[in-house]
Amino acid sequence: KSGDLVTVGKLVGVALNDAAIGETYQLDLAGVYEVPKTSALAFAVGAIAYAKSDGGVNATNTNPVAGHVVEAAANPSDFVKIRLMSGF
Repeated sequence: KSGDLVTVGKLVGVALNDAAIGETYQLDLAGVYEVPKTSALAFAVGAIAYAKSDGGVNATNTNPVAGHVVEAAANPSDFVKIRLMSGF
């Protein structure tokens, strides 16, 4: 779905258009986006956010890097703003 955080292997980006499973879609790999996060987790500016399989982010460093936090997010809150940093 357009606007969703998408992970393909170690590549993390935001879908720019809607697509059914198996269809081609555009994936933005740069820029700042507000994405869902684990609610019970606080993020400080500059922290690394890691992509989860459900389209959100958390602080689990075994997941692919999604990006750096650009605006602090409190515990609890549902979203965090990150600058995408894909492929690391």
